[in-house]
Amino acid sequence: MKNWRRPAKLASSVLPFPAEKLTKTENTRSLASALKAKVHALLQNSDLRKPKEDSVVFSTPPLQKVPKRKRRPSASSEQAKKAKLGQDQLLSQLLEKGFSYDTDEEILEAVEDSLRVAVILSGATAGYIMLVNPLDYSLINEVAISIGIPRDCPLSRGFGEGIEGRVAIGKMPLVLSQSDGGGRTKSKKGQSPSVYDLPPGASSGLCLPLLQSRSAKPQIGLLGVMTLLHHEKEKAFSEDLIETIQIITVMVSGALDAMIDLLDKRERMMQELNEIVVQMENKDNSTRGHSQRVAEICLRIGARFGLDTEAMRLLRTGALLHEIGKVRIDDEILLKPGRLTDEEFGILRMYPIYGYQMCEPLGLSSEALMLIRNHAERLDGSGYPDRLKMGDIPLPLRILSVSDAFDAMSSHRSYRAGMGHRERNEQLNRFAGTQFDPTVVETLKSLLQNGDLDDLYYTSSALEQMHAA
Repeated sequence: MKNWRRPAKLASSVLPFPAEKLTKTENTRSLASALKAKVHALLQNSDLRKPKEDSVVFSTPPLQKVPKRKRRPSASSEQAKKAKLGQDQLLSQLLEKGFSYDTDEEILEAVEDSLRVAVILSGATAGYIMLVNPLDYSLINEVAISIGIPRDCPLSRGFGEGIEGRVAIGKMPLVLSQSDGGGRTKSKKGQSPSVYDLPPGASSGLCLPLLQSRSAKPQIGLLGVMTLLHHEKEKAFSEDLIETIQIITVMVSGALDAMIDLLDKRERMMQELNEIVVQMENKDNSTRGHSQRVAEICLRIGARFGLDTEAMRLLRTGALLHEIGKVRIDDEILLKPGRLTDEEFGILRMYPIYGYQMCEPLGLSSEALMLIRNHAERLDGSGYPDRLKMGDIPLPLRILSVSDAFDAMSSHRSYRAGMGHRERNEQLNRFAGTQFDPTVVETLKSLLQNGDLDDLYYTSSALEQMHAA
């Protein structure tokens, strides 16, 4: 079925967040404080406590009116108490572990655990979370859980499409079921919601918005939606249950808010580091633009290898920052005319470790950090700082190693002129298979032969003269 998938039993897909380290923020502590007060009050059937003046205030959208249904015979008092106790325990466990995020894995776990608890508390047979794609304002399915047997759930929805799209526009919870009186005619734009807004096979459903929840943001924006479905038989979603699930959605929204803020912060820090690299390289004409050229060469080689978008992003990040550690090396060594002494070279070889130490607090992925730390490694183990060998060097790192060495060969140094085409080829062929990956070397040579790197090393006028000749 096109645009639909069947989530595995009690299994969740992986959220597409970069594997980056997160740090605790005041927002997560405020989130914990506000939600614990609300949940404890709810469980005790008492009025909700007002948050402290310095606490984060959460605005909860009004409930969509739930059609009244005939009450079914209630379970025995003892069974009801046991069920209530089980719900309390689930919520308590979620509250205890859902507010301190040290890693991205913890955020993913908190989101998935929140959905799982919502499914269990509601007695739903399936549930999923869809997040807003800011590029086209559609909803993309990111986490899905099915109880019992796999169930169909949408991979994507447009705003206004289905129960999820309606909630995305209205930003209010919506309940639909076979008895809602929506008719058996598929709803069209402008008509009231009908059961046909539910995924195929669902008899009833509850969909709630995931909203940016901090009062510091004046505009309440939509992050996504959470949907819970019943399949075998129609079950009611009571107002009490909806309020409980709303609390869980606030937890999910808080985690997503924290992720967004941290990613924004890291992007700013990345820009600052890139500026530092540019300033450092501009001190010496021989290194000006080195990291930018290396990054571009890496991307062009990576494209030939068919690297996916995420691998290319990591490769570019690692290439741009691979020499950041040199800011901790004395200029007397970096700018020394002539060759370095063994002692000076030993000091210089520390810069990949310095770069790793500087970038680790940014929460970069282990792959990006490895590119920064180990770009000077060689296949035969003669590189530094960790003397990795072929089996320990992944393809992106082999691409960066060749690209970095090639640009160094092409650039002028205080102790030698930049190598010409023939000399560079000789060096690449000489070390292919020992220091450099031979397949990467051949790919680079192919780019050179086709003129695909000319724009990095020749001015526009020089290129025109070359083509004219």
